[in-house]
Amino acid sequence: MASAPVMAAVGDRLTASWSHTPIRRPNDGTGTPPADGSAILDLEFPVGDEEQASIGSPGADIWRESGAARFILWLPVGAGVDGWDIRLDDLRRAFRGKQLGEVRMRAATPPIPFGPDDSGAFSLFSFSIAYEFDLVG
Repeated sequence: MASAPVMAAVGDRLTASWSHTPIRRPNDGTGTPPADGSAILDLEFPVGDEEQASIGSPGADIWRESGAARFILWLPVGAGVDGWDIRLDDLRRAFRGKQLGEVRMRAATPPIPFGPDDSGAFSLFSFSIAYEFDLVG
């Protein structure tokens, strides 16, 4: 899981950039089919790491967190992708190469289709964006 400042920065940008479906944040039902059968977007932070980025300044060393934010769009099977592909590209553009406060967003992967899910009701489309965040102390 990402640190709190990273989750807040990414979550705030997502809320400002995506109005097409409800959004589920980590530990808010992500990874499960939407109960009402409608499209939904999940935000997850599946990988992360931290390493020391500076040495010799006790108490003021820089620690660099790096990881990825993952976005998963759940679409009902048979809904097609017309229009959704453009919306996902717009969302990738809203994050790619952006500075979100102290969080630096990097490259975005193209959306990857997979599914149907275990229930057979949804196709999923996922992309990830790498990030870096420096902590002091």
